[in-house]
Amino acid sequence: MFACRPCTKPATQPLRLARPVNGRSYSNKVRAFPFVAPREKTIDYLNCNVALYTANTTFGTWLRYFIPGLDVPALRPERVQAVYLPRWVVDAELEATLWSKREPADDHFKKNTAQLQLHQTDMPGFLYKPLSSMNLIPPSFFDAHAKPVQWSEDLRKSESEDVLCLPFNMDPFRVPEAIRALPEAHTKVADVLRFEPSSVKDTMIAAYPILVPVYLAQYKIRTPINGRTREIMVTAFIEAGVPNGRLGVEIVPLLTQMMALFDLPAPNMMLRGADAVRLLDFVSVRSLIARHTLNTHRALIEEWANEALCSGVPQEHYFTRTLGGAGASAVDWADERIRPFDPEEREANSRYMAISADLGLLKAVRRVYDNLRKNPAEAHPGEPAAVTDDQVASVDKQILEMEETLLEQKPGWLARYELEQRLLKTDAPKVSDASPPQESAEQGQEQKPEP
Repeated sequence: MFACRPCTKPATQPLRLARPVNGRSYSNKVRAFPFVAPREKTIDYLNCNVALYTANTTFGTWLRYFIPGLDVPALRPERVQAVYLPRWVVDAELEATLWSKREPADDHFKKNTAQLQLHQTDMPGFLYKPLSSMNLIPPSFFDAHAKPVQWSEDLRKSESEDVLCLPFNMDPFRVPEAIRALPEAHTKVADVLRFEPSSVKDTMIAAYPILVPVYLAQYKIRTPINGRTREIMVTAFIEAGVPNGRLGVEIVPLLTQMMALFDLPAPNMMLRGADAVRLLDFVSVRSLIARHTLNTHRALIEEWANEALCSGVPQEHYFTRTLGGAGASAVDWADERIRPFDPEEREANSRYMAISADLGLLKAVRRVYDNLRKNPAEAHPGEPAAVTDDQVASVDKQILEMEETLLEQKPGWLARYELEQRLLKTDAPKVSDASPPQESAEQGQEQKPEP
């Protein structure tokens, strides 16, 4: 779909996303944002931008936009499709072992036990590039006044037009597994930071499934290719869940060649709109708690994770384990970690994560105290040169109090999920339980399983 191709080539489907969706439904945990952008006006604006980026009837298209009744040549789409794209909003807490330097000039890396929290992080619920490689959740969807609705069959129509409803065929719960499977060569976050893949552990994941409305449009344009003017098909999108949404236009060969003249990398799509740069930002690190790290390390993690979700080995491991790889399966909507994207739900989870971050900080201080007692010379600027018993006792008391508060504020779904996981581990058959007693050929006696 998102590849410029000559119109002379046969195409059975102008938009390959357009396939039958009869009978498809969603869990009652799914929330949808309605189409609010007027279809005709929105597509007219998209036409102007496609004309601009492809240099096709640009003047006439913009003129028609400001003077709708004017009879001049203007670019129009061959086909328009309203689509609901499945996305996940993720709040998560991870633990891992990091090796970091405070400054690039430092002699060696230092080991950290780190707690990392992600907040309002976007994950694709489907695989279809480049749409699945962009953050198509408008920032306004996180505002207090945003009003997502529970999925209903009425949402299959928008302004009397059928809406293509794509299924959720991937979830974020296998991301930690994909990270743990990364080769060591791909665990370098930056020159001053790397991590141990096998140490990555998720202590909490809350995933909110949402449907994001967009319009997809396909255009027939004329553009120079290898010195000849040819007709090709170009695809574009524009957000429809907010007024004046962000948009993307598939790049044409001519523009790629022009950017190469200035040694500029050519993207897959030209992006435009308020906060368009955030279309490539998936991850938001809420907090990073580790002794030998700075705020700059948090930014480096965000940059690495955003790149990993767009391309490269981390993305391949994630998709492999989600779509047909080891352990892959359909989305389990009974999973307690899948939560509705409702304000009360998100606020309760956010409050719990804030308390957990405070507790993580206190535990980090306790580890620092232990290290300083053993090696006082390793104190960083701002850390005490000597640690007293009273200081240790004070931190221990605060940890106990914070643990009680965390337990009181734990969301019910998380308590149920943790109990379920403990029961699964308890009920898992052991080798001795799974193997029936065997009779000794020599003695004719029952062999007891080895301890």
